[in-house]
Amino acid sequence: MTLVEKIINAYAIAKIINPNITMEQVEELYTKYTTEGYEEYNKLHGQDKLAETEAVPKPF
Repeated sequence: MTLVEKIINAYAIAKIINPNITMEQVEELYTKYTTEGYEEYNKLHGQDKLAETEAVPKPF
């Protein structure tokens, strides 16, 4: 689903809940809450260190 499709979907849901909301308000809220959502997800699932790799001899 593209970003435009996601915003249009959010707009349709928002109009059901609040018929007076505008597309501009939906776009602002969508951006705000997706940004917050990513930040919260990263806090919950983030790791303190980066992935580590090591060299191993060829197994064959």
